Amino acid sequence: AGDRSDISSDSSDDEFEKRRRWDRNPLEGNQVTIAKVWLNKARKRGIFTKAVMPSIERRKEDHCSACSRTLGSCKVLHAGLARNGKYDSYAIDGLIKEFEQKYSSHESDPTLWKAFFREKAQFMTICNICLDQIEQQKLHKVVRHVGAGRLTRPGDISSDDESDEEEAFFFEPIAVPRSSKAGAMMSKWLQACRQRLGGEFPRNGSQHS
Repeated sequence: AGDRSDISSDSSDDEFEKRRRWDRNPLEGNQVTIAKVWLNKARKRGIFTKAVMPSIERRKEDHCSACSRTLGSCKVLHAGLARNGKYDSYAIDGLIKEFEQKYSSHESDPTLWKAFFREKAQFMTICNICLDQIEQQKLHKVVRHVGAGRLTRPGDISSDDESDEEEAFFFEPIAVPRSSKAGAMMSKWLQACRQRLGGEFPRNGSQHS
C-alpha cells in the first residue's frame, strides 16, 4: 500500500510511545465499573447489530431514499436505518434502548431482539453523496449538553433540530480526575476521536475544563 498523506511517521511514533508508557496497573473501584458498563454496551451493540444486518441489507433499494440517485449517479448505495424519517447512523442505539426498556437491560435473546427489530425498525437506503453531507452537518453542528450556567455557541441549536434533540440519548456528566486511571483511559479515547475527526483542537469557541 502507498503512503498516506494524512498519517505521518511522527504521529505513529508518538502513539507507540504513549502506548508504551500506558499505566498497566489493574483498574479499581469505580474505574472498573465505568469500564465494564461501556464494554458491555459496546459488546451488546456489536452482537445486536450483527444479528440484524441481513434484515437491513434485504431492505436495500436501488435508489437513494433521500435524493433518488441510482448507482449511475453515485458511487455507493448504503443500506441503513432511519429515525423520524431521516437517516440516522445511531438509530440502532435508540432501538436497543427501546428494547431494554420493554424487556430488560440484561435481556440479550437474539430471537426476541430480531422480532422486536422487525417490528420497530425504519429502513432507509442512502447514497454516498447524501451520507457525506450528513456527516459534514454533524461536524458543523456540535450541540453540547452541559449544566446550568454553561453557554452553547450561537447556531448550535435550531428549531429544525428540536424534535431530534427530544429523542437524543445522553449520559449524565461525571467528574473524573485526569490524573486517575479512569481519567487517563478517557483521555486516550478522546484523543482517538479527535484524530478521527481531524483538524485543530480545541475548536474555536469551545470551553475547556
